[in-house]
Amino acid sequence: MPTSTPRNARLLRIAGILCAALAAGTGCALLDDFSTDCEPLAQEHTETVAQAANLLGAIPDGTERFPMALVLNQAAVNAFFANLSDSDLGELTDGVSVLGQQVNVSVRPRLPQLRIGGERGCPECFVADVPFDVGVFLNRNQGPRGTGRIRLQLPVGMRPLDDDRSAFVAAFQNAEILELDIEALSSLSPVLYGAVEPLVSTLLTSYLQNRFNDVEIATFRSWRIGRGDVRLAGRGPLVFPESRAVVIALQTNLPLPETASLAARAELPPGADVGLIFDPNLLGAMARRMNYEGEIPSTYNASGAVDEAGGNRIAFRSFEAGADDTLDARMTLWRTNNLCGAMDIRAAVGLSAAPEGVRFSVRDVRYENTRGSATALERFDALSGGLMDTVLNTLDLTVNYDGLLVGEAENTMPVETLQASIDGRGLRVFFNLGGD
Repeated sequence: MPTSTPRNARLLRIAGILCAALAAGTGCALLDDFSTDCEPLAQEHTETVAQAANLLGAIPDGTERFPMALVLNQAAVNAFFANLSDSDLGELTDGVSVLGQQVNVSVRPRLPQLRIGGERGCPECFVADVPFDVGVFLNRNQGPRGTGRIRLQLPVGMRPLDDDRSAFVAAFQNAEILELDIEALSSLSPVLYGAVEPLVSTLLTSYLQNRFNDVEIATFRSWRIGRGDVRLAGRGPLVFPESRAVVIALQTNLPLPETASLAARAELPPGADVGLIFDPNLLGAMARRMNYEGEIPSTYNASGAVDEAGGNRIAFRSFEAGADDTLDARMTLWRTNNLCGAMDIRAAVGLSAAPEGVRFSVRDVRYENTRGSATALERFDALSGGLMDTVLNTLDLTVNYDGLLVGEAENTMPVETLQASIDGRGLRVFFNLGGD
């Protein structure tokens, strides 16, 4: 069964929980048998955490490499577009004198339906299909009534709003008319119809160009983590007409390795309207940055409580795609006072849909590169088994979809979590629309 995504959930909740859970289970006594010199280990920890100090001077603009993507199908695009504050487009009127007769028209357009993919040499454009009702008045007397539609081709793009937000916009002001069709006005003479058609065309195009000038289909809000210096911004979009889907490439000012890049795919599983796809390196960079800023504490006392004077220190190393559809989370634990030592921790983390959104669960934990007594590692294993069962298996990641993507009216859209997985293509969470 699909599960509802909670509002205002935090994308990086896993990072804080994982660090705190692993740290809380260690305790000073676990490393009492280490005898390595303390000062180099303390310096190693400080240098490791400080690697996350620098941010890029500007968020990258391109779409060749990007660490996160949002995929929307045509149903999702129209759902967000329909999430406007005012879907009643009102009545449009105009008139002209023809052979001594006053001809007036009344046009009531309805909300445009958007189709991903254009025509006439612009596959990266959208097509807007706008149905309308029309009435004709001859010398102020009611004449024939009818219906019709106008089809427009328009470009789409991303527009920065401020430091925290960027918008996916449809540029109706640059629309090109593809077709105008008016039905049920056959009783009009060719001369009168020839006067009515351009009136309708001008009314509709002028109104739509002004009403939907760079209309914000959806607004992307940057996640606020730590001090709020980390930014995410939408780029593109990448339009896939053959699959009727669009990909918004999300860039960040976090430094990432060259390998941190997703393939531009518009793949959605059956039943999904929206997809969020992450390169695991992005999660690792966010976790390291929060560790550096103190959002994830790095120093703990003997009982595992946060304590700036404590001798147990923790830092994230990386999140990478692991074996068997898992995320390989790596961190290092240092003991930096009295008898000192260090070890690396690797947790194999799986992802699944859950009632509260999506959840991470730790399937396996390993300890590597131990510097110090093997006895200490054995003691760590003995004490951590129950901890992993009771704490680490409850780790979760909740994607803040409501806060990330909203319509022009700043109204959040209800969604349901459909599927969540980790594989070689990244960490992927899929939603459908229509949740409570």
